[in-house]
Parts: sequence; structure tokens; C-alpha cells
Amino acid sequence: PHHHPHPACPPARPPPAASPAPAGSGEPATLALVPAEVLITPGAEVRFRARAFDALGRPLGAVTPASVSLEKLAGTLTPEGVPSSAETTFRAASTSFQAGFVVAKLGELTAKARVRVLSPLPWREDFTSLPVGQPVPYWVFGGRFKVAELDGEKMLNKYPAPTGLQRTRTYIGPASSSDYTIVADLMSKR
Repeated sequence: PHHHPHPACPPARPPPAASPAPAGSGEPATLALVPAEVLITPGAEVRFRARAFDALGRPLGAVTPASVSLEKLAGTLTPEGVPSSAETTFRAASTSFQAGFVVAKLGELTAKARVRVLSPLPWREDFTSLPVGQPVPYWVFGGRFKVAELDGEKMLNKYPAPTGLQRTRTYIGPASSSDYTIVADLMSKR
């Protein structure tokens, strides 16, 4: 049997094809690294490409940055220092948990791509390697949680919201994670 549309409804038309953004012109006004954010495992590689945009946000295409460096990341860049093309490859160190940035510079312009490095499950986190007063850098939306010290031991502390509900959502792993259990020791103060 054929499906017949309702007589009052016109037949569906395919959406119009997306036209490419018009090419930019002039000097670069914005520098971007693509991808802008990645989640990888220790030892994995990811290739970044530097792209420039004009003052109207129109693409100028791939550009060779003057320099590429790492910020708060352990690993290697290829090529290191001054790249010879728009592409740079980052290889994460074998460190199990870390987060930071690949940073590209071109004149006065700077672009940062966020990199989170997480080991496959199972995980064990006791917060001893993290600085007191700072959030866990490899969690997403974890700003209300900060590492604290009590009786000589480090722990994770959730600071109260100034108003409203006292709940918080945070993401600690990849979106593909499922069917796992979290075991934690909790302490509450009123």
C-alpha cells in the first residue's frame, strides 16, 4: 500500500542545498583551530588545522600559523614550534587524565583548541594530584566542584549555589559511556 499525504498538505519538498559561505577577502581578523574541542585517550593523535576568517567572519581558508604550542598538556606536536603548513598533529602523553589547549598564533591573533585526555574505564580518582581550590580540569561543567583539603586529605567540594536549587550537573567522561557504577565516600554539612 502507498502512503497518501493528507489532501490539505502539500507534498514535501527536499530542503534547499546549503550554499558554501562566500569567500572572504583582506587580512585575517580571526584565527581558529579545527577541531575546536576533542576528547581522546592517552597516546592518541589528533590533527588540527588552522583556518582564518576576515572581519565579516567569511572564510579565508587554511593558513600556516607563526607558532603552535601546548598549554597545560603533556604530549608532542608535529611539527614542533614553527609549523610548515596549516596542519599540526598532537600526540597525547601516556598520562591518564589531563586537559589543556593546543595554541596557534598568527601575528596578533591566537586560537585555542581544548583537548581532554581520559583513560578508558575503570577510573580511580582521589584528587591528590590536583591543586587545592581548582576545579577538575578534565570534567565539563565542573566549576562548582573544587578540590579542597580537610584534615590533611584532599577531596572534592561542591560549593553552594548563591540562590535556587543546590544541584549540579557535570560530565566526567565521554558521552558514549554507559552501564557503569560510581563509588564515592560522601560527607555533608548543613
